[in-house]
Amino acid sequence: MTNFKKAALFLGFFFLAVLIRVWKTEIKNPYFPTELVFKITDNKHLKLDVYYPKDRLTKHKTLLYFHGGSWISGGKIKVLERYRNFAVKTLLENNIEVISVDYRLIRHGNSLEDCLEDCISAINFCLENADYLRIDTANFGLWGSSAGAHLAFLSYIFSDNEKIKVIVDDFAPTDIYEMWSVVPEVFRKQISTVFYKLENKNVEKFDSLSKVFSPVNYSEKLKKIPVLISHGTADKIVDFSQSVSLQKKLGENCVFFSYEGLGHGFKKADSTEIKNYAERLINFLTK
Repeated sequence: MTNFKKAALFLGFFFLAVLIRVWKTEIKNPYFPTELVFKITDNKHLKLDVYYPKDRLTKHKTLLYFHGGSWISGGKIKVLERYRNFAVKTLLENNIEVISVDYRLIRHGNSLEDCLEDCISAINFCLENADYLRIDTANFGLWGSSAGAHLAFLSYIFSDNEKIKVIVDDFAPTDIYEMWSVVPEVFRKQISTVFYKLENKNVEKFDSLSKVFSPVNYSEKLKKIPVLISHGTADKIVDFSQSVSLQKKLGENCVFFSYEGLGHGFKKADSTEIKNYAERLINFLTK
């Protein structure tokens, strides 16, 4: 094979790879969000993605999304995974803006407090730049999945920000003290150094902090805003009872939908269940 043919073949494969990469990127995120840095910490640029509705002239109702991943993994692109992809599409079609956030992860040597600090920073950034981001601050809420929903609750509880008007909770761990209490003490000692950065592996301190960071213990404050809870009855990661306990404490301030037979993340949700979720979300936000 001549050098010319080799070069042509190489270029052909190169451009094919580029096209495949572009195609995959478009499939992965077909909405072309605006990416912004909202915080620089530990030499890391934390970013968020802004998904605007077609109407860019007016300000919009806005949901700020925190991703799941057990506080140790995941990223802002998870807002488009599984059932959430259709939900984002439906939100945008209903002129509701979505902003998805990255925060520091525990597996990179951070603590739960670091995760929470970043989420609160994202809230402050969005509200301080509401005009630029086209956010209607009278209609601003938080949305999260699993660990992200847990952080959404804590962000509202500890930021004491009255501009947060609603919380959308998808299968959040609401009582992490109860969750960890079934774990043998020897393992809780190890977890304590990772989760809360406790140097002396103090289990009593670990249990105490777990109570502090359990949203279920702040029901009186959470009663001040509407909360939408969605949870699968077959969830083996975050037990369905976690949402039931919170719903009982919140009473009529809470709208609770159970999804029969669905596990964590709604991975096996069919098209009807996905559409039901999106419709319930829109109804909740437009009331």
